Amino acid sequence: GQGLTATATNGEINVKTNVDSFTGSSNGSITINEDDAITLLNTSASGSGSDITVTTAAGQIELTGSVTAADDVTLNATGGSVVGYPGSKVSGDHLNVTSTGLIANLYTDVTSVAASAGFGIDITDDSALIVESATTTTGDITLYANNTITINGSVSTPEDVFINSYNGNVLTSGSGNVTGDRLQAKAQFGNVTLTTDVNSLSALAGGDITIAENDAISLGGYALYKVQSYTGNVNVTAGGTITVTNVVAADAGVTLNATSGDITGSGKITGDNLPATAANGALTVHTDVNTFTGSANGTITVTEDDGIVLAAVNASGATSDISVTAGGTSNVTGAVTANDAVTLTANPGDVLTTGAGKVSGQDFTATATSGSIDVATNVAAFTGTANGSIT
Repeated sequence: GQGLTATATNGEINVKTNVDSFTGSSNGSITINEDDAITLLNTSASGSGSDITVTTAAGQIELTGSVTAADDVTLNATGGSVVGYPGSKVSGDHLNVTSTGLIANLYTDVTSVAASAGFGIDITDDSALIVESATTTTGDITLYANNTITINGSVSTPEDVFINSYNGNVLTSGSGNVTGDRLQAKAQFGNVTLTTDVNSLSALAGGDITIAENDAISLGGYALYKVQSYTGNVNVTAGGTITVTNVVAADAGVTLNATSGDITGSGKITGDNLPATAANGALTVHTDVNTFTGSANGTITVTEDDGIVLAAVNASGATSDISVTAGGTSNVTGAVTANDAVTLTANPGDVLTTGAGKVSGQDFTATATSGSIDVATNVAAFTGTANGSIT
């Protein structure tokens, strides 16, 4: 028929249908098995523990009204999409939604969701949202919530993932993981804390950004164009090379740790302090920071916009060098040690060691274009050029 309206004031609704649309109200659960496509108008299962389950055998599920269950809602579209339209909303405890097509424009007010689709997922929730899973064969995944988004399982696509919490945090918990090509994560009033397996990350947070990446990752350069924290720290650990396009931590710190691979990229790292570790590779960074601490198995190269404090820098590889070029004074306050050569250039400004600072290596070259050189060393050879005194 065209449409079915069913009411069970003190019971359940369990029907097999071949209709265009359904409107229903019951004090118990509602179960619909539809032959092809169906449009859900206002549908309510109000009794304690009551569920709503809608399955289509060959067609999509469209929502144009309110679908509300006291407990869980299950939407299963075989051979079609699950599509929400303006004014529709799914409300309940847990939402389980499956589609061989799209899950598109689905507006929700649920505690948790598990979603599986063939061609993309787009879910917007009124409050906080626990994501048990969200997987798609192809297409993007978009998850938006007004409060914290907690990912407890797999969020996975071969394409892009967009996660946005307006008033809370974006985080993975337990076995939660985000897999995709490019990831954009926003928590403008909270923290972003994610375990990932993605190629690139753009992130914006009011607080800290903490990323544990399975292999290599590029930071910035897509969508938001950067990885930026307004007031917190940025911490990225990767199982492969970290490529920097644009990383900003305002007046806080940026920590980069590549457990296998290099830290590299033409982009800039901005913050108060930068500890960077490339345990099995080289380290090449462009910075605008106050303090740098670096460790690499290969050569370390730093280009700093202005003055910099070198707290501890160690290039441990057999023929590894350290090269720091600063647009202001280079102040060595700890051990700067290379197995081969160390080059420190200040233009303008001085090249200094203060406190426990010492430069160690085979060859040390220091240049202070418009300043002085005053250094403590343990080197085999020294070459120096300064506009002022050399000590």
